[in-house]
Amino acid sequence: MTKFDKLLFYLCFSATFLSGMVIYILDNYFKIKTTWGIDSHPALSICKSIHNLLTPVLVFVLGYLTFSHILPRLKITRKLRGRKSGILLVVSFLTLVFTGQLNLVLGNEKVLETIGEIHFIVGVAIIPMLLFHLKRISKSSISI
Repeated sequence: MTKFDKLLFYLCFSATFLSGMVIYILDNYFKIKTTWGIDSHPALSICKSIHNLLTPVLVFVLGYLTFSHILPRLKITRKLRGRKSGILLVVSFLTLVFTGQLNLVLGNEKVLETIGEIHFIVGVAIIPMLLFHLKRISKSSISI
């Protein structure tokens, strides 16, 4: 990956991750008591909008990385460091994309809650997976 590729990915990923964490914190820990009962924080809808705007940008960057980094490394027949962790990252990002979209379209409250929990768990777990992958590929001698 070039420095530009890394910078682009890190900026998009960080912004999307941080907006998702703000959503989680506001939704679970900052409820507001109103005359009609408990309501969500007013900034929650803004944060959700920001997250929903950042996500397609991240998906675009992931598509770009698929063609510039992932596919060329998969075509190499000899064993490369970081291939398994990279495949795990791809599966995790696909899970985030699909659960995020399901969160927007599902109406069943119980299913929506379960999908939201899966989205959160995978979203948090992707950080150590990404760090592990970066550590593995930094030891690799190949640069594609």
